[in-house]
Amino acid sequence: FIFVKPNGLPGVQPPATDNWPTYQKSEFGFSVKYPPGRLVKEDEHPSATGAASLSLVFLPGPEGQEDTWVGMPLALTIIPDKPYADLLKELQEQKANTKYFKDEAITVAGIRGIRVEAVPTGDNQRIVYVLIPYQSGAILFITMSKTENSIPRDVLSTFDAFLATFKPE
Repeated sequence: FIFVKPNGLPGVQPPATDNWPTYQKSEFGFSVKYPPGRLVKEDEHPSATGAASLSLVFLPGPEGQEDTWVGMPLALTIIPDKPYADLLKELQEQKANTKYFKDEAITVAGIRGIRVEAVPTGDNQRIVYVLIPYQSGAILFITMSKTENSIPRDVLSTFDAFLATFKPE
């Protein structure tokens, strides 16, 4: 059973994920589904301590024609060697550098974490972060919009559905 706290938008149903492709990375111990038609950009690299780190971005559009702003990007980063508590503190310290900041508890795949919606000072993007502890570090899920006003309701419901498909192995 996977519970993702609803985004509170009346009348918006998360999309069905049955036909979504599955991205699986056994060496990192997880799988996640993503909307069809998205290009997967993967960057696997050593972290500061040499532990394997992984960044994934699921971009709308075919290869060579990616459009970050059609459907909004979905991303996740595995941060293997920094404790969740340290990352949580860093995320909450960003509040001082934002025009807007809202945080709330969230549960993804039975793992309690935090969801932050923010508009950084000097930026026109609204960003949603979800941070959960994972193995010895954490996973950071992200989506964003190109305007600071709001993230479209369908994007938030797609992000919630993306989170709901995350499965640790």
